[in-house]
Amino acid sequence: MAVRFGVSASYVSRVRSRHSRLVQASPGVQGNHMPLRLGPFKPDLLKQVALASEQTLAQLCQ
Repeated sequence: MAVRFGVSASYVSRVRSRHSRLVQASPGVQGNHMPLRLGPFKPDLLKQVALASEQTLAQLCQ
């Protein structure tokens, strides 16, 4: 199965274990403890998106 999805065998093992334990197939929280680069800007970014909700992401980036 690992080859089929292009992941490591250990990843498949962890996903199967998580699924049997939690009955949940979604990935867990990433544990690299790195702060989000855009975290401090999140409130301002959300305001900008709310002001121009009809625009596409490409238009907002300009």
